[in-house]
Amino acid sequence: MFVHLKTYWKYLLVIVLLLGLLGFATYSFVAPHGLLSGVQNDLKTIEPPIESPYVTLDGTPVELSEYKGKPLVINSWATWAPFAPTEFPILNATKAKYEDRIEIISINRMENKNIVKSYIDRYKLDTTITVLLDPTDFFYKSIEGYAMPETVFYDSEGIVRAHKRGVLTQTELETYIAKIIE
Repeated sequence: MFVHLKTYWKYLLVIVLLLGLLGFATYSFVAPHGLLSGVQNDLKTIEPPIESPYVTLDGTPVELSEYKGKPLVINSWATWAPFAPTEFPILNATKAKYEDRIEIISINRMENKNIVKSYIDRYKLDTTITVLLDPTDFFYKSIEGYAMPETVFYDSEGIVRAHKRGVLTQTELETYIAKIIE
C-alpha cells in the first residue's frame, strides 16, 4: 500500500489543492461575509440616486421624467458591446422617420465620456437620438438587465410596453414602436 501512495502522491496533492480552491471559491461567493459576497447582490440593492444619474455628452444632467408625455425608446449600450455600430443607424433612422412623435434615448453603461465620444467619432455614428451617460449603471440595473444591448419601450404615460433583450432589427423596432404610439 505504501508503494502505491509513493507513486500517486503528486496526483493526490493536485486533487487536494483543487478541492481547496473550489472550497475557497464557493465560500467567497456564497458566505454572507465572504470576500466576493457583494458581487451577486449588486442588483438587489438598487437605490434611486439623490441626483440624476444621467448626463449628456457635454455634462448636462438629465431627468428621464423630462420625456414624460411622449412615447419613449431607451436603448442601453456600451462601446465594448459589438452591436452598437449596427444599432445606432437603425435607431437614428427611426428617430428621423417619426421625428417629434417619439423620443429615442441611448444610455451608455458606465463609460467615460471621452471614450464614448471617441467611439461615436471612430464609427461615424449619427447622434440624431439622444445619447446619455450613466456612470452608475442605474438604468441597466433598474431594468434588471442581463443582455447587451437592452431596449425598453415606454408609452406616453411612462408604462413599459415592451422590453427587448439583445440586438434589435429594424422590423422589431417598428413593431415595438407601433405598440407604444397607439
